[in-house]
Amino acid sequence: IYEMNLNPASLGSLAVSAGEMSPAFNSENTSYNISVSSEQTSVTVTPAAIAPDAVMVYSIDGGAITPYTPGTAIIVDGLLVGMPRVLVIEVSASGGDVRRVYTISITRRGSTDATLGSIALSTGTLNPEFSSGTMNYTVDVPYTVSSITVTGTVSDPEATLSSNNGQAQHLDGERRRVTCTVRDQL
Repeated sequence: IYEMNLNPASLGSLAVSAGEMSPAFNSENTSYNISVSSEQTSVTVTPAAIAPDAVMVYSIDGGAITPYTPGTAIIVDGLLVGMPRVLVIEVSASGGDVRRVYTISITRRGSTDATLGSIALSTGTLNPEFSSGTMNYTVDVPYTVSSITVTGTVSDPEATLSSNNGQAQHLDGERRRVTCTVRDQL
C-alpha cells in the first residue's frame, strides 16, 4: 500500500492563459517561470488548491495582498519586454497554521525578427524589388539628383531600427552607401 501525504496548503493545479510554464506544474514545486510572446501584454493565472477549504491570497510585484476567489483568473497585465512581473500566491490550510507560498515569474520575450518590412525612397527605384529577406539593394538616380531619402520600417514593431533612416543623403555625383541595421529585442 502506498500512501501519499499531500500538504493541505498546496495547489492542485495552476492554469495559465498564454505562454510556456517551466517547470511543468507539480504541487510540491513552489517556483515557476512563464515566458510569453512579444505580442502578449497580459496573462491570466488560475490556481486551484488541493483542499477545498484552503484560503488563498496573492500579490503582484510585492503590491497589495488580495484575497483570491476560487475559480477566478488572476490578471497580470502591463507585461513589458524583458521585465518580469512576479505573482506570489499564498495557500493556507484550514486554521491557517500550515502555509505554502508559490512564486510565478512572468516574462514577455522580445522580438526575434530583425528584418525590414519595407523600404521607401524619395526618388529612384529599388533594385532588386523589396523583399524582407534581401539585404543589399542599389538605387540608380540621374546625375542631377542632389539628395535621396531612404526610409526603412521594421517587420516587427518590437524590433529597433538604427541608421540614418529618413535623413536626406547628399549625393555629390559619387556612390553613397546607406546602412539600416535592425536589432531584435533579445
